[in-house]
Amino acid sequence: MAGQAALFAIPAMLLTLLWYAPFFAWVGMLSTLVGRWSIPLAFLIPGVIGLFEKLILRFEGPDGGYFLGWLSNRMEMVGGRSVIEPELLREGGFNGLSALTSLVAQIDWTQMAAGVAVAVIFVALAAEYRRRFTIA
Repeated sequence: MAGQAALFAIPAMLLTLLWYAPFFAWVGMLSTLVGRWSIPLAFLIPGVIGLFEKLILRFEGPDGGYFLGWLSNRMEMVGGRSVIEPELLREGGFNGLSALTSLVAQIDWTQMAAGVAVAVIFVALAAEYRRRFTIA
């Protein structure tokens, strides 16, 4: 049972870290730019963008706006309980390979690749900023 759990948990954790990589890179880039204020600004900047969107669209469109709606959907990685619960309740015990296959099948790989690309861009911008504007 422990081997089956590890067979599922380790790749699932790596996939989850890849899914959330743009958020980590966003905070890292802001940390390079503004230092201590990176975490508050990581929430404030998207909030202000969402507010401006609502003002420009005159409060029409989906509830919360298109930008914040997209961010909200992006924050929810597909899988999780919907993958694990059926495997835990299955007769014969937990099958890690089957649960992992279900998780991999439910991931939006286009969004995953786009997120990794955005994370690479954020890290590259932070590295370039640090290279050009820090005093050695």
